[in-house]
Amino acid sequence: MAITFRNVYLFDLEASARQSHAAKNSKVKPGKKRKQKHRKRNEAVVPDPFELAREAEEAAQQKLLQDEMDAVGMAGMLPLSFGSTKQQTKPLSRRQTPQYITFDDDGEGVEVDPPVVPILRKRPLDEETPVEEDDAQGTNAAVLPPHKKPTRIHPSLQKYWAQRYALFSKFDDGIEMDHEGWFSVTPEVIAAHHATRIACDVVVDAFTGCGGNAIQLARTCRHVIAIDLDPTKIAIAKHNAGIYGVADRIEWIVGDSFAILPRLHHVDVVFLSPPWGGPAYLSQQKFSLQDMRMGRHDGIDLFKIATALTKDIVYFVPRNVDTKQVKLLQDPERDEVVEVEYNYLNHKLKTVTMYFGSLACRTYDADVEGSDVVDGEQDGDEDILCTVEEQ
Repeated sequence: MAITFRNVYLFDLEASARQSHAAKNSKVKPGKKRKQKHRKRNEAVVPDPFELAREAEEAAQQKLLQDEMDAVGMAGMLPLSFGSTKQQTKPLSRRQTPQYITFDDDGEGVEVDPPVVPILRKRPLDEETPVEEDDAQGTNAAVLPPHKKPTRIHPSLQKYWAQRYALFSKFDDGIEMDHEGWFSVTPEVIAAHHATRIACDVVVDAFTGCGGNAIQLARTCRHVIAIDLDPTKIAIAKHNAGIYGVADRIEWIVGDSFAILPRLHHVDVVFLSPPWGGPAYLSQQKFSLQDMRMGRHDGIDLFKIATALTKDIVYFVPRNVDTKQVKLLQDPERDEVVEVEYNYLNHKLKTVTMYFGSLACRTYDADVEGSDVVDGEQDGDEDILCTVEEQ
């Protein structure tokens, strides 16, 4: 029995660029504004002699018109100018009350009451045609609007919102996620890497969540069986798969994987990505598979149930997992190899993936769309496989 370790470096340059661009557009640079205002205050205003002469001529004409209207008793009844004018430099001494007049047969002006103008109100929407929600999408109040930033984001989700394009490259096309999905969805480049290595006929995604892994598996496998206990998550995953155009290759099952897996047949690979317990798992020095609780079962029980279906298993676990527990998942009577893969994304260790059966140490095409895969040490060392024999 042997354990093989591999480092895989993935790069999602497109998502990083889009996130940086979005961050720049959302931030205002107050220093630049203050500098512009300061510059405006220091600019010297030089009067134009031609402009001063024109303003003096206009003032004289206005005075002449005012005197003529005062002479005929029509002061304030007619406008003295038309079109747009410059804002007056001095405020009016008092606000004039508008007058409404008519003329009698002798041409004398007579003041009358102002006309009554009816108030027009916006017509409300017809009550007979209410807007109905699509029941197929489920009713989850925690689903955040996909097209634009919500007016209020829960503080625990702020950093995940900034990483939305790393989770789904087509996020702006209408991707949906519930609260838990924001911190449990596999980054798309890592999910695509898994799908490239798994590439088979029939694969089971035992904990599909919002569909990140199932979508990528459907791009390399003929048939994907996606299972989740939460019907709302299945509805969200189905919606997201439709955006990527792979929903027709995925079979959706609402139920408990511990009860469904033993009833399946003719499965090539089982992909296990059970809940890690939320972001709190990072506070542990070592993440234990036995602490991964799913009802009365733990992470080791889950693996044993999956091995009854197939020996080719992919176990997706946190980056701080205790790799010594791999021995608890191996059959001591079988001479087999287990591959522990450390997944780096943009030079940061994100997750760990364990491959069992024929998937361990399999040669694969490392070209993943939208990413740059470097299979080896970060400094370019050629020897990337380190086989550790059991002592």
